[in-house]
Amino acid sequence: MLATTRTSAPAMEARLLTMAARSFAALGDSAESARLLLQAEHALDGEPTSAPSPWVGPFDEGSLALDAARSMLALGQLREARRQADRAVALRSGNRTRSRALGRLLLAKVLLAESQVGEACHVVLSVVEGTRSLGSLVVTRQLADLHGLLEAYREEEIVAESLTVLAEALEERRWLYRWGGSERGPRSPAL
Repeated sequence: MLATTRTSAPAMEARLLTMAARSFAALGDSAESARLLLQAEHALDGEPTSAPSPWVGPFDEGSLALDAARSMLALGQLREARRQADRAVALRSGNRTRSRALGRLLLAKVLLAESQVGEACHVVLSVVEGTRSLGSLVVTRQLADLHGLLEAYREEEIVAESLTVLAEALEERRWLYRWGGSERGPRSPAL
């Protein structure tokens, strides 16, 4: 549809291309995933021909880097996944707490895949500390996912300590969701 309209929407096109790239990465098709990510990068260079729709959320180089990191992680291309996760974090200023947290949590998953368990724990704990005042269900769900991934390494002292801190933070955040009137918790399906 984007190709057949006369209106250019580079951010939307890039977002759709990265979604397709992540799908192909999940299927193990690294060539098609890489092709689509490159196409998304080129799309972001384009100029919109009209004002963006208020229905379309922002999508920029940092967003692209985060999605590229997710694709590379799914493909097992850990070096590139780490490079892209680092890039996603670097492209977010300090006041973009949620975006930086999501990039760092993805970095923690890459570190776990690289068997750098201690470093992954340090990243997770820094995100827990840095997001205490952030009310983000997405970040909380990512923390819960990492809690599950870290369980496999429970016997390591640093992991056991990290799991305790992480479990307390997740319980605190679950309580806040219940207190705020939301029945949706970190493990609840998205609407």
